[in-house]
Amino acid sequence: MTGHTIKIIRRKTIFAAILGIIGLALGPTAAAAPVDDGLRLFWDRAVQRAGREETIWLYIQDTTDTSPILHANLTVPAGLTLIDPASQDITAWGRQTVYFGGKGQYACAPEPHPSARVAWRVRAGAPLSGGQVSVTVTGDGGTNPVSTSAAVSFTAPLVNTTLDYVPEPQPVHASDGVLVGMMDCPLYKPGEHTGWDMLDKSYPWRRPALGWYDESDPEVTDWDIKYALEHGVDFMAYCWYRAYGTEGQPIQMNLSHAIHEGLFHSRYGDRIKFAIMYINGTYSGVSGEADLLGNLFPFWMENYFKRPNYLVVDNKPVLYIYDTNRLVKDLGTTAAVKVAVDKMRAAAVAEGFDGLWVIGESRQLNNILITKMRDSGFDASFAYCWGGVPDGADDATAEDYIMARHQERLDWNVLPFLPTLTFMWDPDPWEVYGGHTPNAHFKMSAVGFRDLCQRVKTFMQTKMPAGGIGQRIIMLDNWNEWTEGHYLAPCRENGFSYLDAFRDVFTSADPVHLDLLPEEVGRGPYEQAHQYWMENQRAGCAATQHVWHFDKWSEGWRGFNGQHVWHDRARGVLFGDYVAGASYPRFSTSQPLNLHGEDYHYIVLKFVANKFDAPQTGVIWFYTWDGITQSVGVFGASPQFTFKPGLNRIVVDMSKASGEWNTSKALLRIMPLLPIAADATPLHDRGASIDLVYVAMTNDPDYDIPTAVAARNRVNYK
Repeated sequence: MTGHTIKIIRRKTIFAAILGIIGLALGPTAAAAPVDDGLRLFWDRAVQRAGREETIWLYIQDTTDTSPILHANLTVPAGLTLIDPASQDITAWGRQTVYFGGKGQYACAPEPHPSARVAWRVRAGAPLSGGQVSVTVTGDGGTNPVSTSAAVSFTAPLVNTTLDYVPEPQPVHASDGVLVGMMDCPLYKPGEHTGWDMLDKSYPWRRPALGWYDESDPEVTDWDIKYALEHGVDFMAYCWYRAYGTEGQPIQMNLSHAIHEGLFHSRYGDRIKFAIMYINGTYSGVSGEADLLGNLFPFWMENYFKRPNYLVVDNKPVLYIYDTNRLVKDLGTTAAVKVAVDKMRAAAVAEGFDGLWVIGESRQLNNILITKMRDSGFDASFAYCWGGVPDGADDATAEDYIMARHQERLDWNVLPFLPTLTFMWDPDPWEVYGGHTPNAHFKMSAVGFRDLCQRVKTFMQTKMPAGGIGQRIIMLDNWNEWTEGHYLAPCRENGFSYLDAFRDVFTSADPVHLDLLPEEVGRGPYEQAHQYWMENQRAGCAATQHVWHFDKWSEGWRGFNGQHVWHDRARGVLFGDYVAGASYPRFSTSQPLNLHGEDYHYIVLKFVANKFDAPQTGVIWFYTWDGITQSVGVFGASPQFTFKPGLNRIVVDMSKASGEWNTSKALLRIMPLLPIAADATPLHDRGASIDLVYVAMTNDPDYDIPTAVAARNRVNYK
């Protein structure tokens, strides 16, 4: 490959045969690059100090599962001393089990490919900036080199000290009185969501500066507050979730720990403002106006709006609504939403405010949703992130795309809007382990992000209506979407570089400042909760590794090739609809099983066949899939089963399947075939669907778990 350009390739594609036996992709460079690669070089800490031993890591994937012997050679710039040997062999490949899932649920899946890590220790005698550390990976004899690099930035030496708590924040603020909001998605209390393990195993460069933390810990919150305030952030806009299936009831919350356990008990919580963003789309909405005005709004008023550090602009609390369409659906019409919004404003006035700001989310490329917000009585719109940036876009392309979206909102002139700064989108962990459909990925460099900040600042000053809300508030995307792949909080991969870029552009503060890590003042680590959760996960997965029960998570299942399968978190099922002209749903694992078929004599299924009126046929299928073509022949015949309308528990005796079935490298697909209606009415017109409750690979033909499937309004079980 010497002398030729190596194209960066997505992780889940078939990699080109580099080094003869393994597909590799280039890692990040000083310029922007796609973020999903099989070769990564990253620093162990978010900050490197002169005079201190630092570690740099190489992460590499064997995408052909051949466990080759490779050789890695590290080169360092002048001023940096290499402590370990520059050349190291890569032989210790392993395909680790990755643990994830929600509270009380144990899910696990193997890494897509074997991986390996190599570390080098280095030291700088004096501050050093501007160079690069480079690694070259070759096969035997130095053939076919592939290289990647990481930037070098060693700050002045720091004498570590021991403090009794997080140092006090030293806030800086944006010039011209602009309020800076940071969107915050609170998913990281171990056991409450997906856990950190998928990142620790397969995306270690995303490790936060605080480690694999518990954000319900007030001390963790105080570090976040310190980092945010010291880079120009005025308020955090927290995603707020109502518990599943609690519409019409007194308020129960999901994922409320960041606010109620972290922020409300933190020492510096009164130093920063906060707002809530009602995530009413995939979680619970409202049962009607009485629920909104009688349950939700009073709860928000008493627990948030009245707090002295809640975000209030012009004596009006600011409320973000994530899903306008869901609110309109819940209340019936945009006119009904407007009536309810006006009543909320009146209720706010009765509490001593001058009204209520209601701001809706939209990243769409047309003004249909913005028009719906206007008709619903909203005050403004914002974008949680700017989706649609082309896959692998460089800095200039990404900047131009985002600026074009801002100009569109202005040109539409439908509703005022808040500018949003987005620099990255990489949900690869969701795609690899969560079964999400792959989409575009991009990441701007810190230099490109600084340019975008300047362009948006100029846009706000020169094009946004004078004195309007768009000149007064700007939103940053995002503090901590670690698995969805847009995160500004300091971490191994980015250090403080993106926060520093924003601070440089939007504030007049001295660019020279000290970004501290907890260990440098004797604080932390904050990973005990994660470690305890992992112990429980390992125990649970060891006992139920062959079972998928979909309680809170899709557990790596999806529709084959993205077809007609969704996870219903409220009911704990995967469901697939029969859609006209699109055949039947196909339930499929998204990664190879890494289980040996000879160890499991049975596959047990439990599902509900909705709106069926006659028995039908289904099939079990093992196959390989590269995103383009599939192979099934090497895994034996595909056993069929018969199912009836309503609730089914199916036991498939795999020992009677013809051919040898070995699932270690195969994906599993379950296909309830196209139904035939007794009265010839197309069943897709009836809303026919399948609710998959669990799948078990087991030696126990009597295996079962209780059925906890609640009927949807449109479903009549037979």
